[in-house]
Amino acid sequence: MISPIFEAHCRECHGATVHQALGGGNDYSNYAGIKQQSASLILVCIRHDPGFNQMPKDKD
Repeated sequence: MISPIFEAHCRECHGATVHQALGGGNDYSNYAGIKQQSASLILVCIRHDPGFNQMPKDKD
């Protein structure tokens, strides 16, 4: 299940009520929102690959 991972590390900025202001418009409050984003893009951001926004922002 990926929801606990997103709850612990992503929804502070990408939650339903804050994603417009803090999460670049990416709403990961539910599976449908997560699925709309490319899994490979999410992965390179989590891995902190060069040239991509590092996520979680300002955290390891």
